[in-house]
Amino acid sequence: SLSGNNLFGSIPDSIGNLIKLNKIDLSNNNLIGSIPNSFEKLTEVNKIYLSSNNLNGTIPNFIQKLTNLNELILHDNSLTGEIPDIIGNLSKLEKLDLSNNDLSGTMPDSIGKLTELNEL
Repeated sequence: SLSGNNLFGSIPDSIGNLIKLNKIDLSNNNLIGSIPNSFEKLTEVNKIYLSSNNLNGTIPNFIQKLTNLNELILHDNSLTGEIPDIIGNLSKLEKLDLSNNDLSGTMPDSIGKLTELNEL
């Protein structure tokens, strides 16, 4: 965990090389930019905490490749766009927190497929 530091700048693409990671906690920093595309290589990850930064951009579609994900915590950023319909493919997801962003549109029907979800 690198949570609660004063890290700034973008999340480096090279994190995608850490393919054995099962938890990423970069919350409570001053990180900017979007969630790197290299995260799609992190197929073992089950917890992503990127909350309380200054991240922007959309929730990436590659998130559907992270099938082991059971916690996705992205609150208190500046993420935009809609919640992607593919979020319903994350069948192991138990916790989803997207609060305090700039998301718009409707909540996708696919969220009803998240039968393991116990915190929204």
